Amino acid sequence: MSPAAQPEQASPPVEASASCTRDVTVFPVAAAAAPRASAEAPAAPPRASAAAPAPTKIFPSVSTVSTEIGAPAEAETPAPATDGAARKEKKGSSGRESPLGIRFFLAVVTACMTGLVAGYDLCCVSVVLNPVQHTFHLCGSDFTCADKSLFIALLAPGAAIGGLFGGVLADAIGRRAALASSDFLVVIGGSLISGSDAFSLLLLGRFFLGLASGVGFVVFAAYISEISPQALRGALVSSQEILQVCGCLGAYGAAWAVGAANWRPLLSVIPALGVLQALCLFFFLPESPRWLVQRGWFTEAERALRRLGMDRDCAAACVVSMKQSQEQAPLAAGEFIKTVHRGISVHGRTLALAVACALAHLATGGSTIQYFVVDIFQFAGICDTRAAGFSVGMAKMLGVLTCVCLVDIWGRRKLLFLGVGGSCVCHILLTVSFGTLQLEHGYLSGRCGLEELAAGLGSLEPASYVVFSALLSYIFFWSVGWAGLMLVIASEVVPTCVRGLGVGLTTMTCHVLGFILQISLEPLFAAVTHAGTFAIFIVGSVMSLVFVFALVPEAKGRSLEKIQQSMKAAPERSAGGNAQPEGEKQADGESWQAVDGDCRVSP
Repeated sequence: MSPAAQPEQASPPVEASASCTRDVTVFPVAAAAAPRASAEAPAAPPRASAAAPAPTKIFPSVSTVSTEIGAPAEAETPAPATDGAARKEKKGSSGRESPLGIRFFLAVVTACMTGLVAGYDLCCVSVVLNPVQHTFHLCGSDFTCADKSLFIALLAPGAAIGGLFGGVLADAIGRRAALASSDFLVVIGGSLISGSDAFSLLLLGRFFLGLASGVGFVVFAAYISEISPQALRGALVSSQEILQVCGCLGAYGAAWAVGAANWRPLLSVIPALGVLQALCLFFFLPESPRWLVQRGWFTEAERALRRLGMDRDCAAACVVSMKQSQEQAPLAAGEFIKTVHRGISVHGRTLALAVACALAHLATGGSTIQYFVVDIFQFAGICDTRAAGFSVGMAKMLGVLTCVCLVDIWGRRKLLFLGVGGSCVCHILLTVSFGTLQLEHGYLSGRCGLEELAAGLGSLEPASYVVFSALLSYIFFWSVGWAGLMLVIASEVVPTCVRGLGVGLTTMTCHVLGFILQISLEPLFAAVTHAGTFAIFIVGSVMSLVFVFALVPEAKGRSLEKIQQSMKAAPERSAGGNAQPEGEKQADGESWQAVDGDCRVSP
């Protein structure tokens, strides 16, 4: 059946299409557009006439769709009793209610392999840091220097640049091709860091891996949000974090098997993972149907939907609905720049709150501590870095699973209190333990090669166990808290009209400040000792707790509309109940309206 001819059919097929899109819920725009199609038919069903008209929206692009992750599904008009019959009829005709089968699962896993590559790189680099230092004779007789810190930190600026341009690339060449370009960058960067004899080429390889990470995560989030059922969108995007932990555990397991001294074979796995994902892209990942419809390639879009497991009738109905939504886009596209500009001026407070989430995250240490965890273990006299590193991976896995399982039960604030509060306690234990060990900068403990220090450190073994336990606990609490919730909260507090900008600013802030923290951590160890450095993190964790208590709203079980209403009411109450100045709400005869969590300028 031709997608273009679908709206001209009689009402029963249109009703089946609406039921299909509602059952499948793969494309939220499709579900919203189906009532409009029904209203045009001569014998429109009651549901179509009762449905409120959907607001005009810009066709979802990477910059907007990718940031709606974790947002509650839009309110749905209750279906009449006859909907059950249509649902049963649909199930009987296709043999199943939902297309979520093995092909859909393979597509999701293929896209999530971006997290697998990032997780392996994160933990593998922490394991091979000291062998790389010895191979290239970095730092001389000192334990730390700028070159060593750059090997860790150069990933962050590359990720910031890749994230900035990843959305543009995906909109220009498609989600599938953009993911392939990310894999190409992974192969280049991984080959440079595993096979280069010059340290400058190693640094260049780290930068390329950062570019790949930035592009890959933006495109991954866009693709998953465009193909996922609304009810499962948050869980499917969170699966990337789980695969990231699997990559981390794989890195520690490989280091355990071959030894960290064999760092080139360990790092050569990174380009191999890039090649593996590229092959899976070819076999299992169709192009995003929404992007194909945006380009006017309706036959290819229907074919992509069928590759995801949807039957022919549902695929045709979804293409019709997406085409109707695309026809609305030119009307709104001319207002896009104006809408963003107005959104910044009106929603500056929520944008600042989103960026502050990145600051609160990094104030607790963030991923920087995990990058240097092997060095920290060695300073405490724990020299079996393979066992210690694998324990770190298990702690992160437990934290991620705890966050995913409890975020919609306990809520965001309770998990943040648990994660940040637990991190603060861990920093206190680390401060006391390193103060007891009395280690000076540039020295390792007696059990890691300097026997002359062992005599004066009678409390070495108990304090080392405390350091080990506190570091593992920190990784767990960090994964429960900000590691899993920073972007979730940032995307919920920012209105849809500026959500892409808000989450983009949050991500860039996290990468830029993370780069500064990563190149500064070991110099801080040298300047103020380990105990002094973790004392600074105590202060940062307390400030992060105060931020959560005072400013972070609870979004569990609340629609985006209600969250925005509460965010708007807070400054009004603080001003004595007075309304905002008229100039902030209305200008040039236009007003801001919220429709299903969206912001738009209406006449």
